[in-house]
Amino acid sequence: MNAKRRRCVNVPTANARIHGEVTNVATSSGWGFAWAVVLGVAVIGVLGYTFYKYRVRRYMDSEIRAIMAQYMPLGNEGEIPVHGSHGDI
Repeated sequence: MNAKRRRCVNVPTANARIHGEVTNVATSSGWGFAWAVVLGVAVIGVLGYTFYKYRVRRYMDSEIRAIMAQYMPLGNEGEIPVHGSHGDI
């Protein structure tokens, strides 16, 4: 009986082992690339959302100030000038 038992392996894997090649390089680098893309999209999404919220908040603040200025003077704008005097009456 043969002292060494032989395993059944497929031919491309056996050739790769004989020649010292790494067989799973494509799959491992593929997953790394996929994770990099997913993380990149997530980071861009978070930055875009933050920028959008900042712009919307700034725009809404200016709109609210403009509307409120029509009804009451704001502290930093001073008094609203009156265009006529009632001294002649």
